[in-house]
Amino acid sequence: MLHNILLFNAAAGAICFERGLGCLEEGAGEERAQKMVDANKLIFKLSAALKFSLPIYKFITTPKWKKLVQTEDLFYAYKISTDI
Repeated sequence: MLHNILLFNAAAGAICFERGLGCLEEGAGEERAQKMVDANKLIFKLSAALKFSLPIYKFITTPKWKKLVQTEDLFYAYKISTDI
């Protein structure tokens, strides 16, 4: 089961970012991949919470909105830092 998840993450990274995430490697690549997976899960969780709540965040910056923006920044910062 874990192996299938790792292969899926490696394939998703290759498709989205045109390179592997390093899920199957040990060390920094594995840690970076796990942080991206965790950030992605949190992005979906926060997006769903905001989607099905009152749209106050569109007018006032709420804690959930701030967390979503920070998490997206983290997620995309990993992508940008690996473009070298």
